[in-house]
Amino acid sequence: MGLPTQVSIVVVCYNYGRFLSAALDSALGQTQPAGEILVMDDGSTDETRAVAGRYGSRVRYVALSHQGVCPARNGGLAEAKGKWIVFLDADDALEPRYLEKTLAAWQAAPEPKPAFVYTQRADLLTGQTSSHFPEYDASLLKQRNYVMVSSLMDKEIVRSIGFDSAFAGGLEDYDLFLSMAERGYRGLLLNEPLLRVRTHPESRSRQCGRPDERWRLMSRLLSKHRSFFNAEESKVWRRKMREFVAARIRENRKPSDSMFSRVKGLLMLLRCRAPRASLREQLLFVLFPKQFEIRQTLW
Repeated sequence: MGLPTQVSIVVVCYNYGRFLSAALDSALGQTQPAGEILVMDDGSTDETRAVAGRYGSRVRYVALSHQGVCPARNGGLAEAKGKWIVFLDADDALEPRYLEKTLAAWQAAPEPKPAFVYTQRADLLTGQTSSHFPEYDASLLKQRNYVMVSSLMDKEIVRSIGFDSAFAGGLEDYDLFLSMAERGYRGLLLNEPLLRVRTHPESRSRQCGRPDERWRLMSRLLSKHRSFFNAEESKVWRRKMREFVAARIRENRKPSDSMFSRVKGLLMLLRCRAPRASLREQLLFVLFPKQFEIRQTLW
């Protein structure tokens, strides 16, 4: 095991005490040790404090009032002492050589050095690679976010931008990386699955995947970064948003849905100017949910 590095691993936790040990064990088990490990407790009411306390001086615990992930991460930026920072979600984990390999990749990179090093990810339970992120390209970043917030990042660059609470419901990481790209910073891909991600019903990615919430957040993101997108890129972005909303509404349909839920889906499609075929399909579902199910089965 090497000497401690100038890396701060910041674990933001809100009522994920049941997962926290796995995250902290992975942070402490690095072949190239972190300089410090912080737990930013965003007002948890579960066992988070007790779990963090078991690690004694190896982990610095910071209690916060519940304000959400963006203020908690910004608090971590203010508390962190390292040159680099890694935000590890409390329900995820790092491979043992995460710091060793990302730091080596940064050191080997030509000048100007990248602002962050990102990796592929794997399913925490199965170990199977669950991503195929491309080499860094700002134009591709405008189409989708392929950079994880658990990247090894230059702390001062991240601190100069911060996490925008307007995206407290999700996409705050996407907003951060778009802001970096706008300022001319670039990233570097280390093409190995060194981040282990846990998928479960309560994960934030699932919550912001709801059609209405996703549309709201994506619209806000495009509005904030509109000067970074040319007319064609904005057009493509909006088309993808419409496709996402229509697909999610289609996937989530159930004959038992209430009239309110069915109408809400129709209004959502109208709001995002979905294709006529999607509108007609949803209208049939609003009016004749049981017959619609039979028709779908026959199709």
